[in-house]
Amino acid sequence: EDRSEIVHSMTKGRVGYIHVPDTCELGFAEFYRYYGRESEREALIVDLRCNGGGYATELLLKQLRNPPLGFNMLRPGRGKLQVSPEMSTPGHLVLLIDENTSSDGEVWAEAFKRFGMGKVVGVRTWGGVVSVGGADLETIDGGELSIPYQHYYTPGGGGYVLENHGADPDVEVHWPPAPLAGAAAGEPRPDPQLAEAMRIAEELLAQSKTAPPEIPKFPLSRLHRRHNG
Repeated sequence: EDRSEIVHSMTKGRVGYIHVPDTCELGFAEFYRYYGRESEREALIVDLRCNGGGYATELLLKQLRNPPLGFNMLRPGRGKLQVSPEMSTPGHLVLLIDENTSSDGEVWAEAFKRFGMGKVVGVRTWGGVVSVGGADLETIDGGELSIPYQHYYTPGGGGYVLENHGADPDVEVHWPPAPLAGAAAGEPRPDPQLAEAMRIAEELLAQSKTAPPEIPKFPLSRLHRRHNG
């Protein structure tokens, strides 16, 4: 909530913000808790920092790849035009990652960059996408042994790059110790990665127009002309 308020204030309400803590039940719920309202803005920052991974990346990426199909025009006096579908993605996306973005969160970051969905800001992710759970063994003393049982491969030249390396950002921004130590008591800590994401989002907005197009009046039909005649 604090970060979203900062983003709204610094961008004059033009840029939205969502933090996704993982790609399990909590992250899925958090994404859709805020996506409906944040996607109504002209650009959107999706924060995957400290994302613990999971299994829902494909569903959330599908939502982010959902551009507007058109606009619903209401009768005069019944309200403003509505984007269709309602929960479509705004024109510009920025993704935040860090060294604690892991597992399925790294799959999200790599696919986001490979498909050209927007800019990726932060530092290289954790580098651990190998799956466990499908070949676990129980020991006689009641313990459990987790054995990696599958790797993750990306086409297009990436290969097994996520394992032991991680996803790389388009724009690398580190957390230097000085801004953290210099934060005044009671004030939010400076966030250089979020600041860079906001700068890029506003830059993208300045480069292209994302506002609804000028829509002409609905043309008169034969019924209109007959009534007027």
